[in-house]
Amino acid sequence: MGRRCRGTLLALCLAALVIGSTGEQVMPYGARPGYAEASSPLAVLEVAQTEEPAGGEVTVLGPWTGPDLDSFWAVVEPFCERHGIRVTFESTPDVPSVLAARIAAGIPPDVSVLPGSGVVSDLARRGHLLPLDGALGSALVKGRYPEGWLDTASLAGRLYGLPYRVANESIIWYNPEQFRRRRWTVPLTWKEMVTLSEQIAASGLSPWALALDGNAEPGEAGTDWIENILLRSSGAEVYDRWVRHAIPWTDEAVRDAFRRWAEIVGRAKNLSGGVPRALQMDQEEAIGLLYAGLPEAYLYLQGSTVVPRVVRRSFWQGAGRECDFFPMPPLRDDGETAVVADVEALALLRATQQSVALMRYLVSHEAEAAWVRRGGFIPAQCGTELREYADPLSRRAARQLAEAPVLRLDASHQMPPPVAEAFREGVRRFVENPARLDAILASVERVAQQAYGPQGEGNEGPGG
Repeated sequence: MGRRCRGTLLALCLAALVIGSTGEQVMPYGARPGYAEASSPLAVLEVAQTEEPAGGEVTVLGPWTGPDLDSFWAVVEPFCERHGIRVTFESTPDVPSVLAARIAAGIPPDVSVLPGSGVVSDLARRGHLLPLDGALGSALVKGRYPEGWLDTASLAGRLYGLPYRVANESIIWYNPEQFRRRRWTVPLTWKEMVTLSEQIAASGLSPWALALDGNAEPGEAGTDWIENILLRSSGAEVYDRWVRHAIPWTDEAVRDAFRRWAEIVGRAKNLSGGVPRALQMDQEEAIGLLYAGLPEAYLYLQGSTVVPRVVRRSFWQGAGRECDFFPMPPLRDDGETAVVADVEALALLRATQQSVALMRYLVSHEAEAAWVRRGGFIPAQCGTELREYADPLSRRAARQLAEAPVLRLDASHQMPPPVAEAFREGVRRFVENPARLDAILASVERVAQQAYGPQGEGNEGPGG
């Protein structure tokens, strides 16, 4: 990789701007900085769209590390060489907090990779993001995105976040070698999966890995469980109303999703290391439990973005161990197969010829196809042929997304940040003590009422 293109920073020093010695945030999230008052950003967008950049630099803030960051560099190298532009990528597991620090300090990045439409909408309302409609021009073909996806990252009719990388969050990883050896069968229904968990636990083994630390978003893995269960048990319409707070968190549909999850996590022997380990484990450690020489778990719900780390970890490849997943099964024998997808979005904070050119390049077929061929990347834009995927795991995850009769976006990443945070904390508290469910949901509901207003977006009352 040429030095002109590449620069990587670990966003550690910036965290000191927002995190005090007690770990509390000491600077208001998204405080409006002076740069937002700069004159005529739209004029800059028009110039950037019509002129080819030569030289200069683009700074990008995002969560990618390891194989993901390696792929990003491989994808953008032709762009850098073509235009003589240097790209600097700042990696952090907590993009919202670091971005808030940089905005407050008046030094925002040019481009940011954001974790979902909830953060996009919050930043857009505060005036920190620039609209993308004019900037991307012909590069933005709305018909190439699944219906409604662009709307989730729009405000007042303007697009502020561009769906970019998709994860299939409805897949459960397992170890095929262990399943064959122990004569376990991949479950096709929720009941079969619960029975399999009981069978594994009865043999003295721990069936499930659960990672509720997650660094920047502790509890995120638990929200994925609730989203998948609620979508399967109550259907897409109720799921959509829950996302926009048209039903309260105390609604029976939400309660039922947590109770169903308790069939897995409510039994301490089902979790590798029990509840204490689940609360301290991150996703990297959890997936490793399945494929170690002596597995410590045999099932794990984790999105498809883990594929590069699964297929490239040397101790798996060196041992020739198989890595595989199966779809999260329906809750009813006659239930439809539903898929929850998480989407990372690209957002523009500084409009320069270089930053707009990079955005346009990243959403081009050239760039997306290059990342698809490297594996672990499912583009949000439609049109990628399944045969273009280099690794079979990404291909299968993409096929499930494309063929899902019911497809919905990750709920927590569509919610206002305070609600998403309360949701994540709620699932951690629930795993610690399922008997506290009513108090936990009431607590999240109070946060939601403050964020959405008492009636949300047309709150219809319980079950309504």
